[in-house]
Amino acid sequence: MMTCRDYIFILSSGQLDHASKGLKMQAAAHRMICKKCRTFTRNDRALDGLLEDYRQRLKQPDDSAGK
Repeated sequence: MMTCRDYIFILSSGQLDHASKGLKMQAAAHRMICKKCRTFTRNDRALDGLLEDYRQRLKQPDDSAGK
């Protein structure tokens, strides 16, 4: 059985994206029974989205500089 510590480490380090099917199934099973890890996953995804939006804004030229 996967522990919360193991799950959070695998998710946060990006290893879950490239994990084997077995490890992904273990992570999914853990998420199903652990409310705290479901919440952590939801918050982690939201943070990833915010950071990606910020990166995209940094790549765009500043339109207000010429005004």
